[in-house]
Amino acid sequence: MLALQRDIAIELGASNNLETAFHSLLKHILSLKDIDVTAIYLRSKNGGFGLIAYEGDVPEDILKNIQHYPADSLQAKIVEEGKIRYMPPEEIAGTLKDKEYIKEMETVGIIPIKKGDGEVIASFVIASFNPEGIAEDTKIVLESIAVQIGNLILKIKSEDELKAREKELKEEKERTGECLDAAEFIFLLLDPEGNVTFSNRKTSEILGYSQEEIVGKNWIDNFIPSRYRKPVKQVLHDIVSGKGEFVQGYENPILNASNKEVVIEWHNSVMKNDKGEVTNIIASGIDVTGRNLAQKEIRKFKNIADRANYGSIIVDIDGNIKYINDYFANIHGYAPEEVIGKNISLFHSEDNLETACKFRDQLIEDSDYKHREIWHIHRDGTEFPMLMGAVVHKGEKENDHYIAATGIDITELKNTENALKKSEAKFRSYIDNAPDGIFVADENGDYIEVNKAACEITGFSKDELLAMNFIDITLPEDHERAIEAFESLVKTGHTDIDLGFVKNDGSKCIWNVAAVKLSNDRYLGFAKDITESKLMEEELIESKLFLNSIIESIKDGVSILDADLNIVRVNDAMNKWYAKNIPLEGKKCYEAYHDRDRPCTPCPIIRCMETGETERNIVPGLPDSEAQWFELLGYPLKDSTTGEITGTVEFVKDITDHKRAEEELAEARLHAREVSKTNLELKANLSHELRTPLGNIIGFSQLLHNDMYGKLNPKQQKHIQGIQKSAEQLMGLIDDILEISDVEAGKMELNIEMVSIGELLSDILKLLKPFAEDGNVEIITDIPEYIPAINVDKVKIKQAMYNLIINAIHFTPEGRNVHISMEYSSYDLRFEVNDSGIGISPAHLEELFRPFKEIYSEAGMKPHDSVLGLSLAKEYIELHGGEIEVESEPGAGNTYIFTIPIQSI
Repeated sequence: MLALQRDIAIELGASNNLETAFHSLLKHILSLKDIDVTAIYLRSKNGGFGLIAYEGDVPEDILKNIQHYPADSLQAKIVEEGKIRYMPPEEIAGTLKDKEYIKEMETVGIIPIKKGDGEVIASFVIASFNPEGIAEDTKIVLESIAVQIGNLILKIKSEDELKAREKELKEEKERTGECLDAAEFIFLLLDPEGNVTFSNRKTSEILGYSQEEIVGKNWIDNFIPSRYRKPVKQVLHDIVSGKGEFVQGYENPILNASNKEVVIEWHNSVMKNDKGEVTNIIASGIDVTGRNLAQKEIRKFKNIADRANYGSIIVDIDGNIKYINDYFANIHGYAPEEVIGKNISLFHSEDNLETACKFRDQLIEDSDYKHREIWHIHRDGTEFPMLMGAVVHKGEKENDHYIAATGIDITELKNTENALKKSEAKFRSYIDNAPDGIFVADENGDYIEVNKAACEITGFSKDELLAMNFIDITLPEDHERAIEAFESLVKTGHTDIDLGFVKNDGSKCIWNVAAVKLSNDRYLGFAKDITESKLMEEELIESKLFLNSIIESIKDGVSILDADLNIVRVNDAMNKWYAKNIPLEGKKCYEAYHDRDRPCTPCPIIRCMETGETERNIVPGLPDSEAQWFELLGYPLKDSTTGEITGTVEFVKDITDHKRAEEELAEARLHAREVSKTNLELKANLSHELRTPLGNIIGFSQLLHNDMYGKLNPKQQKHIQGIQKSAEQLMGLIDDILEISDVEAGKMELNIEMVSIGELLSDILKLLKPFAEDGNVEIITDIPEYIPAINVDKVKIKQAMYNLIINAIHFTPEGRNVHISMEYSSYDLRFEVNDSGIGISPAHLEELFRPFKEIYSEAGMKPHDSVLGLSLAKEYIELHGGEIEVESEPGAGNTYIFTIPIQSI
């Protein structure tokens, strides 16, 4: 029993799965004296106990009723007392008392399994059919094993919590991927050669290819126009080799599935390993094709405006006037020829010149068309406001830039505006304190007033916003929609639209903008950030589509019920099985699935909602349906915020064929039990009837050999030795027969220990050396210098190797060799023996390991001594989880090969 406890401790200590460990453990426990059935129950959250593993022959109708013990059951209360109890089964059998199986049982033992603080976490149940009950030494072992079970439960539960945290990390990574898919920009991961390792949904939308068609392909060779491939490859090479860096915000076209070019503005970075080597290129970009077209239209519009009744001026980067039209010069009190060549500082006071220079610098930095109100100074020293629109034009040379601007005198407009501002003091107070972002724009879309909330949601200061047009913070891809909405506002007096915007920190968001017309040149907009709600709405739509796809892809039946047992959703399998009652949705489950007018008793779904645990049950189908039996698994649905159970999901599997097979199997088991009983009786009789007389023959032969009854002559001594040897061989044959019987009956146990296979082989060769020398046979070995010790049954592996080698010596002709080799890997050990004889007939190879089968070689030689040596070797190898085979070639002899796992059994 000490060896059994040690083996169990080793096995449980190496386990990381409760169910697997417990099934293996219970098989060990069944080998104990007086134990016929054993089981382990885990405590559930509601205080009950659920069966996790059992071993022993338990009828199906009994097993079905002992799967779970509720917290108010007698069994659960006995365990909660925390005391070890051994009792007659009728004390706790309940409704099972009338079962023959229970009546045959003599003793039931319940051993509580506790934590260190005394809390009961499981129960260990043992049953015995022995009329004398369970022996005291067996009880001691069982109680010791219960402690080991408790340690294993606590260990694996701790590991399960770690796995749960790992699962959360994995789910977080998956959510990151989902966010990238939801982003409205291209996102790619490239390896150093430019091959795509990841792409998001937006990339597929722009290119017109699926993610599977993009990932794995070279980005430059497949998606960049040919005229750009060489320079892009050079840039990639310089980045990977460390000779260059990415230029942010550069533009280049890509080819979509229709072979059309789409212009992308790129913002890229790299990922490096701890050696500083580039491992990945992170590329993100936005489609600016529409924006570029809009810029062309704006430039076209400016050229027209220059020829209209507006002021037009062209200056270099330093502000020197290159061209000025009459309107612009005259409103400042000059003729054009008076100011050409002079600096625009001529038109600004010292204070306003700083504002004009900032406007110029921003134009150069952004390279975009902009509007600003800038104060100018007249020749006579009076100041007046002008609405300026300007854009930077780049020449062929690097610094060959100039600014083209238009302007109109807005003095009258400003006077009206000032008067209006005075009358809007109360209105401004409301704007400043409103919770939503409020923007007031003029007829050009320039902001003329914003509130504090507008600054907070954009990240810009008030001064920065008042220097902007609404289009400046609108996402490029929404420019066209934003302009259309503003035009609708001007025409109809109101608009309501969702648009994408860019904050000061570069992050993107979605606002709902509701705007009204205050006057012909004033427009009031209310902006509310709806980014989160939009994302949640999209995720909800995707989740519903994904859930529907999953439900319809499941071949087994799926039924979703609410808390009142109403059917909310079913898949096609359920509609097929219950075709006569469709539509199923909207009906009670007991109406649709059982043709009943009230819930079933007992109902696993009601129990599932009551306990919050998964429930399993076998239920009958409708009488006229092909599916007669179903396995039902009920899973509770819980509200993620309150934890309240809101319904259940039923997974339904057709097990009609399985139920029929179970009935047939039960009959086969009954028959096998009778046969096994007969075999055991035969084995006992054989052991007694043969061993006793053989023991007498060996004993009396030994007495005669030792001259106990008088001196024997040499011839008599020779015959007495022959009798004794034959009796000993017959005794060995009986032992082999009984050994094989134990193996075939599953009663053979392995005494596992760490064994040096090299030393074991050395001992065997010492024993067999005289046999080899007698036959003039040389044993040659090819063994590695080091072979790790492995976990095996030393006696049985030694016997298997011995039997194979002695067999090879016997079949090796005089003067030839027996070759033995051994090799190992991290997984298994391989042992090979070759007898260099003339081989065995191929027709006989399959029967070589059959007991009592005499196999003849091509030369007519037959096996020596025991006819069970090879059979026993095979059984011992397979008990260790190994395999054995034989190869035979004419003239090359027989080669026996076996492999066994090098890890622990």
